[in-house]
Amino acid sequence: MVAAAGAVVFAITALTAGSLYWTGYIGDRQGAIAQEINTRLGSKGLSNVKVLVDKHWRATAEGLVASAAEKDLALAMIREHGQLKEPISDLIRVRPTRAELQAILDKAAANTGIPQASAQIDDSLTTVTIGGADLVPEARARMEQALSSALSNAGAPTQVRFVSNTTSASPGAVLPTADGEAITGTLNEQLRAAALSGVSAELAGAGRVRLQGTVLSQEQHDRAVQIAASQAGVSGVIDLLQIAAPPSTAANRDPAKLEGEINRGLRSNGLGGITALVADDFSVTLKGSVNSAENKNRAFQLVRQFPVKGLPKDRVFVVE
Repeated sequence: MVAAAGAVVFAITALTAGSLYWTGYIGDRQGAIAQEINTRLGSKGLSNVKVLVDKHWRATAEGLVASAAEKDLALAMIREHGQLKEPISDLIRVRPTRAELQAILDKAAANTGIPQASAQIDDSLTTVTIGGADLVPEARARMEQALSSALSNAGAPTQVRFVSNTTSASPGAVLPTADGEAITGTLNEQLRAAALSGVSAELAGAGRVRLQGTVLSQEQHDRAVQIAASQAGVSGVIDLLQIAAPPSTAANRDPAKLEGEINRGLRSNGLGGITALVADDFSVTLKGSVNSAENKNRAFQLVRQFPVKGLPKDRVFVVE
């Protein structure tokens, strides 16, 4: 009798404890759920989003994503856990586009009071080139502080670096528009011939050209700048080129994560109309549309920087 009663008491205690743990009254069931959600988000390339679950099963999601679609996906994945109570506290921010950030920088530069102050952010949103007629060290520091504050408030990447535009044109060296377009057209052809299809050149005024895009090495970077600087009619080069970071070895073991990294790279380089699909064998298919053959070439050049299998399959249309 005593043994039977003890067994009953033990069973009741175990069931009660299990129930209390499962409902979150004891232990850290909420923390386990949050970790599970965060792991799933990371597997879909959404590791920038983090979830916390309190004792009342209220979830708070915060972080920075590249698009509204990524935000909707993250929230949908969080809501899949039926134990969480609505509403979810949504603190996820969508990173502004390059055009939106450029408008913010233009306004911040104008507010510095520095003559002819300018700021130009590159396609990868990681480098801001600053300039002005009074860019002494004190003025540069003031500009960087103002621009950093504006970018931070807008949700820009924290790894943005600032460089000065040290190239200047000779007085009055302004190319006529037609001549300038012919020069940049020739220059872009020379860059493609040098296997630098990820680099593009455009007019920047006063005889200067602006180089933008991503290269694979310092050698390619120096080659692109040298080609631009030696082009007849060019008086200065604004260097906004980025050297691609080494691909993540973790991504090489996870097709889903690799797919997320590639698509983020495409969006950050202004190629959001293209989507990368990574198969289990790490082969890649590119689908979507772009407005020029040059941008299509840039997309394929960018994908080859990642640890993919073979050449990407081409499902991209050029719509001019």
